[in-house]
Amino acid sequence: MKTIYENGRGTLVRIVVFAGIAAGIAGLYASWAIFQTYGLSPGDGGVLKPFSERLAFAGVIASLGLAAAGGLALYASLYVTAIQADANGQRYKLTTLSLFSAREHDFQLSDFTGSKYFHGQLHTPKGPRVNAPWVTLRATGRALPFILDVQADANPQALDKIAPGAAAVWGHHDD
Repeated sequence: MKTIYENGRGTLVRIVVFAGIAAGIAGLYASWAIFQTYGLSPGDGGVLKPFSERLAFAGVIASLGLAAAGGLALYASLYVTAIQADANGQRYKLTTLSLFSAREHDFQLSDFTGSKYFHGQLHTPKGPRVNAPWVTLRATGRALPFILDVQADANPQALDKIAPGAAAVWGHHDD
């Protein structure tokens, strides 16, 4: 198998995922504290709020924390760190992240059903400029597409077989 795509940002993505999990745990802790004490501070009136109100408020906070953790874990499972192709370009092995290791997915060339390019640029008048283009890669049997970082090292011509148009966008983004 020959490597046609290699992304060295897996460690950075994994750090962000763990930060999201920490945010989820913090959200659960905060929701428990809110459930136990909401209304007791002088600013809240000094009287414990009704059970349903505390439960609803705590539920919203817990949901936000769990959504952050779950969303980032899902993102990591779709984020491709490597693609390898066999000698004749008919079989492909995609490597994605998991929490503590990597996961490999095997596909035939015919399993890839399409790709789409996203420019990933955000320009704000006073804030940072973001330039993170990506390509989504759909495969049969999967509800969500894989995510390929356009700034990763790749062989665009070889990648063009599974992600039509890749050769046109790889290396043509503003740094």
